[in-house]
Amino acid sequence: MNKMKFGFATILASTAMLAITACGDDVTKVTEIHQDGMAVLEKGKKLSKQACDTTNVGEMLFVTDSSEAFICDGESWQTLKGEKGENGKDGADGKDGADGKDGAKGDPGKQGEDGKAGANGVSCSAKSVKNKAGLEGLEVTCGETVVDTIWNGAKGESGNDGVGCSVEDGLDGTVKVTCGEGDGKTTETIFKAMCGAKPYDPTMAFCSEGELFSCDDKPYDPKTQYCLEVTRDGSDIYSVEALLTDARDGQNIQVYKTVKIGDQVWMAENLNYTVNASGQNWCGGGSGKSEGDCNKYGRLYTWATAVGVCPEDWHLPDTTEWKKLFNVVGKTDIVGQKLKANTDLWRSSDGISNDDAFGFSILPAGGRSDAGLFGSEGSYAGFWSSSEFEDSSSDAWGLFFDYNLNGMRQNNETKLFAYSVRCVKD
Repeated sequence: MNKMKFGFATILASTAMLAITACGDDVTKVTEIHQDGMAVLEKGKKLSKQACDTTNVGEMLFVTDSSEAFICDGESWQTLKGEKGENGKDGADGKDGADGKDGAKGDPGKQGEDGKAGANGVSCSAKSVKNKAGLEGLEVTCGETVVDTIWNGAKGESGNDGVGCSVEDGLDGTVKVTCGEGDGKTTETIFKAMCGAKPYDPTMAFCSEGELFSCDDKPYDPKTQYCLEVTRDGSDIYSVEALLTDARDGQNIQVYKTVKIGDQVWMAENLNYTVNASGQNWCGGGSGKSEGDCNKYGRLYTWATAVGVCPEDWHLPDTTEWKKLFNVVGKTDIVGQKLKANTDLWRSSDGISNDDAFGFSILPAGGRSDAGLFGSEGSYAGFWSSSEFEDSSSDAWGLFFDYNLNGMRQNNETKLFAYSVRCVKD
């Protein structure tokens, strides 16, 4: 036993590979050392062929065929497998337990008492009665007791026949409700526009941040959110006629302020109708080859497009109609001052003061050349007339208002140029 312990300790301390000394030609050396210090005999090799003498006392060897470990005692390989222990003795048979005793029998239960019979119900009856006022009812009697008298209610008066009503969508965000016919017919206009919980007429008032502002029966401009003046200096020379709604482009409905000057009704803003691909039109106020701002300046049109671009019941004015406007406004040398908008969009010039006395509100949209160049925003406004130039069919008359002139000028221009359009009512 001590010899085995010594040999195992020797193997663990060794750092070199151990070898079994050959005993004849058929004795092989153990060359494979397991990482825990035990040599392994490859499968198929016999243990008897492995050297075991005084040179490798204590060397251990694991045989893969039998999965057993052996140790060399200097003469032969001894198994490290423990001997099988002896079988244990059979245990003695257990004794039977004693039988349990029966429990005691319980006493019988007592019989319950009979329940008492319920009282007989009382029958009820009803008969028709009439009081001194002639009101009829039913008198209810149960047994010999009058329980209650139920009187008939008086017949209510018949109501008036109802009247049919119709609902019709109106203009400017309204709904018209008409009820009845003939002399009893009533019509009420309900506005779709709401300011919080308040309905309102969007052509006579406006809503801002939840607060309703009334224009006191004056037309309202939804573009600028301003109430429009109706007259100038108490006269009838200048008055607001109405707001013109141009709905030809359903995706871009335009509402224009209009003014009445003399007996003519003019658009008080530049036309901003987008003509289809075949029409030539661009946003005013551009520079170089870039278009400007349609919402501010409206659109610029070539003459061929301009003569047919106005909405229904409106048209492009000829030079005679332009001159009629100028005659109402005043002398030729002040019409620019009276018709140009009072805004810093115009370049400043000494001695020039625009007062927009008639609400015509001309803006300096400039123009576009036939070479495709935009220019002169802030410097002038040009408008087409429908009148062609007498000496050349390629030209037409245009009306021009400059930043440095209180008056105006009339020039013949090639029809390929593009200028602003103001429509006049038919």
